[in-house]
Amino acid sequence: MKANDTLMDKEALEKCYRDGLLGWWLRIAQTQSEISFKAGINEVVEWGKETCPHCIGMTYCYKRVCDTCWQAKLKEWGID
Repeated sequence: MKANDTLMDKEALEKCYRDGLLGWWLRIAQTQSEISFKAGINEVVEWGKETCPHCIGMTYCYKRVCDTCWQAKLKEWGID
């Protein structure tokens, strides 16, 4: 899921305002943003717990300290 997937476009916001639903939609948007934020944090934490496929011998280094894995994950997340 991308950040844009959780945003309302300008037309939808204007319609909510006209229909008197803006407060209701803002509460929904706030709740959805909190859910999305927590899901994103969970994804990072779970990824960080995995062992790196680039381990040397029995070192069992973690992805969070492997530059190769870190750069690949940043690119996947669109943060490169």
